[in-house]
This record gives sequence, C-alpha cells and structure tokens, in this order.
Amino acid sequence: PASALQGVGSPAENATTAWQARVYVQDDWKINRRLTLNLGLRYEYESGFVNAGHAHPLEGQAPFFQSRTRENYKKAFGPRLGFAFDPKGTGRTVIRGGFGIYYDSTPYETGYIAPTFAGVKYLFGFFTPAQPDLNDPAFSAEQTPGGFAIDGEVIQPRTEHYSTGVGEALPGGVVLDATYVHVRGKHGWMSRELNPGGARYAGLGLFTSFETSN
Repeated sequence: PASALQGVGSPAENATTAWQARVYVQDDWKINRRLTLNLGLRYEYESGFVNAGHAHPLEGQAPFFQSRTRENYKKAFGPRLGFAFDPKGTGRTVIRGGFGIYYDSTPYETGYIAPTFAGVKYLFGFFTPAQPDLNDPAFSAEQTPGGFAIDGEVIQPRTEHYSTGVGEALPGGVVLDATYVHVRGKHGWMSRELNPGGARYAGLGLFTSFETSN
C-alpha cells in the first residue's frame, strides 16, 4: 500500500457508568374561551460522561494532554411555551406559536472519545512502507504519536425551536394554514486540528480535537 496506519496501545476500554435522567412538568392553561397556553419545563442530566482523571501518557508535551476531571453539565433546562388564540371568537381562525429548548445526548463524544481516544489508549502513526507486508522494517519503526482529544470546555449541545402560524377554516371543509419554523443550534460538536502540520508541538503528529462551539 502507499500508506499505512499503525495503532499503539491497549484495546481495553476502562469507562465509567453513565446515567441519564429526564424530568418534566407540563400543563395546559385555558385563559378564556379564545386563548389557551401550554407551559412546560424539562430538565435533563447526564452523569459519568467525564474524563475522570485518566493519566495521559503524553502529559506535559502539549496543554491538551492534561489529565483532568471534566464536570457534568448541570444547566440543561428546557422550557416549553405554546399558545393558541382565536382572534374572532368564531372557532374558524387560529393564531398559534411555540418555543422550546431541546438538548442533545452526548454519551459517545464525552464518555467514549475523551477517555478512550484522547491518546490514553490509542496513538496513531502514519508511514509509507516500501513493501505491503509485515516484514517491512517500517512497520516496527517508532512512529510520531497522533490521534484524538477533547479540548476545552464541553457544553451540552442544544437547539432552540421557534414557530408561529395562522390557520383559517374555509367553506367546503377546506383549511388554509401557514406556519413559520425557525431552529437555532448552539454549542454544536466540531473538530479542530490542535497541531497543524505537526509544527506547533515538536515530536507530535496530528491531533484532532472534538469540542463544542461557543
């Protein structure tokens, strides 16, 4: 082959137990015969998705190799608000809208990549063997370590949903409806090269960071 990938380390996975909890309250509040509110609040919590002080074999060679405990995110409150309004009081026209915050579940990113692929168990080396067999000396040569890491603060990704619309009942059982929906994502997962071209930190290869955006 023109190139090969060598992984160094133990295939064992020393992970922690992860717990996910969801609790919510919700109620419909009929203000009067023309206006109804739908109010709710949801709270989500994930525990165990942390880098619980795994000793990093490359600690000290770059700042993103620090062995640290990553705290669980505790601010995942998801409010819900909706309304339906009959402006004419005839039951034929309705104006409605809603807002809600929804959180992403992150067991793979923070619970698997952080302790497993942050160089704790797998270090990758890229090289070009002269012959496509294991007898080539290139396979036994020491490789420049590279791989994956999670750098910086990890905030649970979320989306904010907005919607508003109007509906009108027309003669003949026909209903005309128009709705606008807007979805805004925040703190989404992204990847970033921590050692571009291997030039920033000597002796290290490429390391891809998985982190959440601001």
